Amino acid sequence: NVVPYRTAELFAAKLTAEAFVLPENKNAVVKVIRGVMNAQAPISHGMLTRKVVQVFGITRAGARIHEYLDLLYRELGYTVTSYGGTQFFWNEGQSPAEYNLVRASAEGDCKREVADVPVEEAVNAVCLVLERQISLGEDDLIREGAKLLGYTRSGGNVTTLMADAIEYA
Repeated sequence: NVVPYRTAELFAAKLTAEAFVLPENKNAVVKVIRGVMNAQAPISHGMLTRKVVQVFGITRAGARIHEYLDLLYRELGYTVTSYGGTQFFWNEGQSPAEYNLVRASAEGDCKREVADVPVEEAVNAVCLVLERQISLGEDDLIREGAKLLGYTRSGGNVTTLMADAIEYA
């Protein structure tokens, strides 16, 4: 159940921030949202937004783009969970309660910030480590679970996520 984390590789016409929110570009934006979701879900709100605007060549999403994308996300009806103040979007057919993958972060484009990892995935890492090791102390469990997710250093955010995953599990 451990797979490499992959990002969507999509191509779209370059748009200005003003053109991005125009009604005639809605289908193209929705197509990119669906493409990112199909490749990367579950995905944090921030990562989804960054990836979508990046595909269109927009370097910074202002308030208007954020509001527009939030409207589209609601229209598309994705399942949403929340952890640590971050929303995570799940594809149709993905059940947070039944999710069983661990996606190992890598370098470059396939690197995820720890804030972009849903707690359900961290729970899976913790459970997989325990299946393999049978018994570990909490510090070792945190370290080994983080390694499965691709984090070789256990900073404060990584430790918090993994400790929360242990409690959640």
